[in-house]
Amino acid sequence: MELSPESWRVLGAAAALGLLLWLLTHRALKAKSGSLRSPPAVPGWPVIGNLHQMKGTVPHILFTKWARKYGPLYTIKTGTTTLVVVTSSKLAAEVPLSPSPSLNYVKSDAFLISFDEHEKNTILDVSLGSQVMVTRFPSFSTRKLSWIFMFVTADKWMVAMADYGERHKLLKRYYLSSVLNPNSQKRFRCHRDSMIESMLHELHEQAAGAVVSIRSMLKREALGLAMKQAVGKNYDTLYIKEMGGNLPKTEIYDVLVADLLLVAGLADWRDFFPYLSWLPNKSVEKKVNDVYTRRNLVTSALINLYKKRQPDHDEEHLCYLRFLLEEAQELSEMQLLVLIWEALLESSDTTPVVVEWAMYELAKNQGCQERLYEEIKSVCGDEKVTEENLPHMPYLNAVFHETLRKHSPVPIMPLKYAHKDTEIGGYHIHKGSQIAINIYGAHRDEKEWEEPEVWKPERFLTGKHQLQDMHKTLAFGLGRRACSGSMQAMNISCTAVARMAQEFKWTLKEGQGDDDDTVLFTTHKLQPLEAYITPRSTL
Repeated sequence: MELSPESWRVLGAAAALGLLLWLLTHRALKAKSGSLRSPPAVPGWPVIGNLHQMKGTVPHILFTKWARKYGPLYTIKTGTTTLVVVTSSKLAAEVPLSPSPSLNYVKSDAFLISFDEHEKNTILDVSLGSQVMVTRFPSFSTRKLSWIFMFVTADKWMVAMADYGERHKLLKRYYLSSVLNPNSQKRFRCHRDSMIESMLHELHEQAAGAVVSIRSMLKREALGLAMKQAVGKNYDTLYIKEMGGNLPKTEIYDVLVADLLLVAGLADWRDFFPYLSWLPNKSVEKKVNDVYTRRNLVTSALINLYKKRQPDHDEEHLCYLRFLLEEAQELSEMQLLVLIWEALLESSDTTPVVVEWAMYELAKNQGCQERLYEEIKSVCGDEKVTEENLPHMPYLNAVFHETLRKHSPVPIMPLKYAHKDTEIGGYHIHKGSQIAINIYGAHRDEKEWEEPEVWKPERFLTGKHQLQDMHKTLAFGLGRRACSGSMQAMNISCTAVARMAQEFKWTLKEGQGDDDDTVLFTTHKLQPLEAYITPRSTL
């Protein structure tokens, strides 16, 4: 977490201004909790709390370090806010999710889905319950977002960021009805297959013992698929006059995905001290406005190109944008833009991260790679791996989930807001607290995971987890806010990994054996994977 020198000077002034407020509220909060047990608290300073300890750190790594000292649930203070940090899968999922009488469960080839008769939504079955996300769900149905998130999401006009309620149900219904329902996924199957074939063709062109880096390829192909699903066409370049002319696919990816993720990690001291929100913070505001403007220009260009094409009403042109233009005409231009951007963002980010980490681990662990190859041969013979094969490949499934466990694309779940007094794990949680579930730390809990720092797919083959269970880890969330796109992410990631392992032997380039460093506050691999690939055979 990085703050500018200007920000730290303002924090010093805020300390003096907020001291009186802290003194007045501290006694009242202590009396209100009565005899209920309060969570352990990380010692900090008056007014600023633990902000000084977080300077220059990576939050999910620091939170994991504190969990080893203070336990799986503890509190910190970030200015005026109490943050409850949960670093345990068992605390996040200690109460089984009781089947809802409104849910009818049906079996699919590769996963379990359910249909909510009240919401009319297809949703992923969740085999793990959650005290935070299920039992106490009414207490935590609100997201407390920073002004940066509020700004770029048009006041939470996204499925992922909307408070649970009518808006969330509506936006989720839009996306499920047009992109993620079974019929839509069948319709988009040709695009997924084309994506896989394009990647394998590119790898074969570089093969014969060459060193390859797959990151740029994965980003380009994932964004291409996202464009087809969102706006009906894949664009290699976009002409945007305000941005200097033609933008290549790599720059489009940066504008729609990478830049926004970096802005999301900015810290603005005004979020920690809301009573100082009237003061300017020009450096942060400029960064956010620049990224926001570029995002809007690119997304608007994609929307306008669709409108100019006036595509036919055949299946080839069915996409999320067409659905929204026809079925959600009440949306404002900005709301429409944000929904299309969300579809592009979420479909472009997860797959490149998971596939790159999986191939890194397989190249590093040759025994695991050979075991996967043998499973592929036993299931597919001389035929190429397809999505239909995935339910019959338990070791591939284990590779996928172990990669999510060790390298979860999202290290901390989006913060929840306790809008009434409640309880987690026997601790009293005050109204107004924010809840952070530290996925990174929970996946490294030695009480739950044997040798958590070791990538070991075999841990998911002990019979503890069902093959169809999409929630073996916390990577896709829990309960009603579980990731709706997890099935698509698994299909694409597993098929890509399986085909790469089926057609090539992967060996790490010298010096990459212990390269687990990540980018800033994310779990994205810092240095691109570089590996030697050797064709195994001609399919």
